[in-house]
Amino acid sequence: MLPVVTVLTRHLLELLCDDEGELVKSRVEEEINSINRELKRTQIIGVPGILLIGIAVHGIFAEPGKTLHPFLNDIGICYAMLAVGGAVAVWEVKKILRLTKRQSELNKMLGT
Repeated sequence: MLPVVTVLTRHLLELLCDDEGELVKSRVEEEINSINRELKRTQIIGVPGILLIGIAVHGIFAEPGKTLHPFLNDIGICYAMLAVGGAVAVWEVKKILRLTKRQSELNKMLGT
């Protein structure tokens, strides 16, 4: 199904472009730049999720009383942090995969 969509997208872009194809090329480059900005934002938003996972794992496996902070001695809090951090990380991975897939499609259109 994907090759058909790519061919149709290329055909549509060819219909929209002028004789030299510069209009399409500039639009595709703008979209690639937009995707790059969105990737950076997504990675920045995903940092707290990874930190939550790391701190939660520390709280789960550290000796009682020797954690970074006293609230990490409560295993329930650690599991909650692990769940929230995992949810953020899964969201980040899904979004990054979707964006990189679109970016690779656009790069194929440009021939790079």
